[in-house]
Amino acid sequence: MNFNVDLELLIKILTVIYMSLMIVDLSIKMSEKAIEFFNRKNIYLNYKKKMFI
Repeated sequence: MNFNVDLELLIKILTVIYMSLMIVDLSIKMSEKAIEFFNRKNIYLNYKKKMFI
């Protein structure tokens, strides 16, 4: 059993896990921003509708 190879493999696995967590975190933040943006847009459109009625 070569310990050095196992260590390299472990580091690669941890890197992959870390990267995938970062991507998930980023996509969650992006979707939150998108939801926030659409909510703001809807509030604005509703406000405009009230002004005309």
